Amino acid sequence: MNFIRRNLHRLAGTALTRSGLANLPIRVGRGPLAGMRWTLFPSTAYWRGTHEPDVQRLFSQLDGPSGKSAWDLCAHYGFYSFIFARLVGTSGRVDAFEPNPLSYRKLHRHLSLNRLPQIHLHQAAVGSI
Repeated sequence: MNFIRRNLHRLAGTALTRSGLANLPIRVGRGPLAGMRWTLFPSTAYWRGTHEPDVQRLFSQLDGPSGKSAWDLCAHYGFYSFIFARLVGTSGRVDAFEPNPLSYRKLHRHLSLNRLPQIHLHQAAVGSI
């Protein structure tokens, strides 16, 4: 069953991407990004508010980081960058690092849909030597 589900997901993703519908903006209905705009594909868990519920619960317990700074290493499509942005508010700063060109483009698209000036994108990897 997982094999079939994976292949159907991949086929749907290919069809959505080729048709241009993958970048169709939709409004997030619930969860920590409720009210923000996201793209239809990939991963509906982001805009349905069901992505990593345990981690979302931990974020909801953070108190008073307004005006602070946060780094999102390997930001992927920006799910946690956007949560950080809500937490730090407009007086804070979020630096989102994403080295993968495809993920970075999707992250940039999500930022352009929401216009959050506290998020600063970096197409770079972070590590130590």
